[in-house]
Amino acid sequence: MLHIYIQKDFPCRGGFIQILLLVALLVSSCTYRFYPAECDLPMPGNMVKQTRLDAKVAETSGLIFMDGSIWTFNDSGGEPAIYRIDPGNGSVIRKTVISKALNVDWEDIAMDEHYIYVADVGNNFAGRDTVVIIRIDSGELLSGAEELDHAGIITLSYEEPLALNRLGWSSLDCEALFAFRDSLYLFSKNWVDESTSVYVIPAVPGHYMVKKSFRYEAKMLVTGADIYRHSKEVSLVGYRSYIPVVITYGYEDNPAAVACGGKARIYPLKAGRQVEGICYDKQGKLYISAERSLQKQALFKLGGWGH
Repeated sequence: MLHIYIQKDFPCRGGFIQILLLVALLVSSCTYRFYPAECDLPMPGNMVKQTRLDAKVAETSGLIFMDGSIWTFNDSGGEPAIYRIDPGNGSVIRKTVISKALNVDWEDIAMDEHYIYVADVGNNFAGRDTVVIIRIDSGELLSGAEELDHAGIITLSYEEPLALNRLGWSSLDCEALFAFRDSLYLFSKNWVDESTSVYVIPAVPGHYMVKKSFRYEAKMLVTGADIYRHSKEVSLVGYRSYIPVVITYGYEDNPAAVACGGKARIYPLKAGRQVEGICYDKQGKLYISAERSLQKQALFKLGGWGH
């Protein structure tokens, strides 16, 4: 669903940079530090359009890479269905409906060795006391079935005070998820101060009352997350002033705790894109999806990496 959020602030702070904003939008990107980590990781490279996505996934809102394909879905009131996408041309290979499930506000998707997790956790206006994560057997999803049952429901409520911005948008809205070992890691999209809080939840059906484990000054609205276990790396995607931002950091044992990195890259030349999903492929390259907004729905790939 389209949520255009415009700040009064410029995407790069600093007096002289503000004066030269129009030039910066045309010729460069900028970075900022969202966490004072002890070392630096290479920054993500250029965001290159891979392909336009099929109109069937115009509201793409989360990505995983599995079995050589991109898997995604439509958010906020769409059909409770997961789409297998050809990453080369953006076409839909197959649609699988999750029976006995609702799509109230699906926002992200994650995977571990056995299950897929769909985060029905969107809560822009704080209208939901309880949000849902739907667990799906990955083997059944890969089987080619047109419809399958879920493999359990995880529900959660926040044991934290709620704040609203002047437009009524919530501090407890979440849109980003990844799985690691026996837990799920959920990142908030805080409309009040553009920070992000990390909630760690058992990857087991049941109801949980949750409190944040970490909070970071993300300086953006976080909309997607993924983890690359091979190199102990996490990436977040989101936007500020409706301009895409990617954060990449390294971890040691706890992927919610930043150990290395702590920088974000802004992509001014992609202004007007509402980026929603992010995933690593098997080689550790990043894909990013943008839903239909001011531009058509599209799949992007981050190019080479450099400081």
